[in-house]
Amino acid sequence: MAKSRLTNLRSALTDGYSVKLSGNGNDEGGACFGDSGGPVFYGGFTSNTIVALSGWYLGPRRVCTGSGYYYRTDRQEVIDWILETVPESEAAKIAIVEP
Repeated sequence: MAKSRLTNLRSALTDGYSVKLSGNGNDEGGACFGDSGGPVFYGGFTSNTIVALSGWYLGPRRVCTGSGYYYRTDRQEVIDWILETVPESEAAKIAIVEP
């Protein structure tokens, strides 16, 4: 887990479906190969508020210092899909946080 910095909330590359976060580099964490599907938490290291899922990475191959693009979970169609997909017993545990 590593801290990243928001650099673009509505990327023209993704029609607003993804956020762009900075790559930390220098072995300090950030997006890298194999991270796809992992959660992006908002808040400190103890947070359980997921705001996006790791999507893809732009940067030099195997260096993991470029920008990461993360699929936003705050869009209504995404929230609807999540609630329709998870088992009913688990859906009841999900709290939707309004901005």
